[in-house]
Amino acid sequence: MGWLEREGFDFDLYAETQFHDGLLKLDDYRVLLIGTHPEYWSRKMYLELKDWVQRRGGKLIYLGGNGLNCDVELRPDDTM
Repeated sequence: MGWLEREGFDFDLYAETQFHDGLLKLDDYRVLLIGTHPEYWSRKMYLELKDWVQRRGGKLIYLGGNGLNCDVELRPDDTM
């Protein structure tokens, strides 16, 4: 985030749970940058991201490793 700030890029920061819950609206953005080790994603999150990139023109910058490979269930009580 320091690099983004130093280079003058505007950005918003979201948690994975906010994406799952629909608080992050990908269509409001041109680019999604995913940071380190974003492993635990729900199927809903994965399918939304895939559709945004493949059908709606979204751009993904993936800077993590070993990620987006676990289909987890995010429960209303904030447990997995």
